[in-house]
Amino acid sequence: MLDFHIIRDNESRGSHTAATHNYVGGIDYDEFVFWQDNLVFENHLDYYADFLFTSEEVVTKLNLAILTAEKIKLPVHFSLIRILSDAKSQGAGLMAYCD
Repeated sequence: MLDFHIIRDNESRGSHTAATHNYVGGIDYDEFVFWQDNLVFENHLDYYADFLFTSEEVVTKLNLAILTAEKIKLPVHFSLIRILSDAKSQGAGLMAYCD
């Protein structure tokens, strides 16, 4: 599972650990690949490696995910859309950790 945690843009990158940030949800490998195939996640991102999205990237990715979901008639409760929406509503970025 790739777990996502809320992170503020002004936080030091070195202070990012799963234990110190609020968990907002997770996605499995198949969902990760789906979003990568549909250009929401960049190809250089690795499911098994930690990565970070700024609050600006969260907004961009949410808009892309919603457009993709509408185009292919995905359920709006799809995990990543909910996770990105939660982060956007808090004006925050996301840190991803694979467990």
